[in-house]
Amino acid sequence: MFDFIRDYKRGKAYMQALQFAMYGIVCLMGEAYRLHRDGKIFGFAIADCLIGEDAEGKIQEYRLNHTDEIKSEVDRLLTEDEELRKIALLTIFIKAINYRAHGSKEDYDRVLSCGLIKQWGIPRALPDPDEFQGMVESYISKHSQNQDARRQ
Repeated sequence: MFDFIRDYKRGKAYMQALQFAMYGIVCLMGEAYRLHRDGKIFGFAIADCLIGEDAEGKIQEYRLNHTDEIKSEVDRLLTEDEELRKIALLTIFIKAINYRAHGSKEDYDRVLSCGLIKQWGIPRALPDPDEFQGMVESYISKHSQNQDARRQ
């Protein structure tokens, strides 16, 4: 019984960290690319790729029309920024585990078949939820400060 409660709490902690990571990456990328010729939508399209989301609406249409440019920028970011690559892969992997835990094998398979997992592989180790959230907070804080400094 106590194992179930412990596992449930751990699962909830991962979900909170996952939501934080997804939201943080979307906000960070939107802001980072706000001066791009297409505006924040370019950053949002990149964020969707980084967190393994299937785009919807305007972002989906944008991604379809700018596939090569988005893929090129995502590849550049992940090649140059090991910390972002680790966070992106962990985010996708945790999302896949969550789908599997809730009995959605189709979503689990879909998420793990995304291009980033195929290119970079599944993370070797899954950090504790608090450690993962701390990693994301540190990354977002560091890069938000860099963006603020560039504006001044």
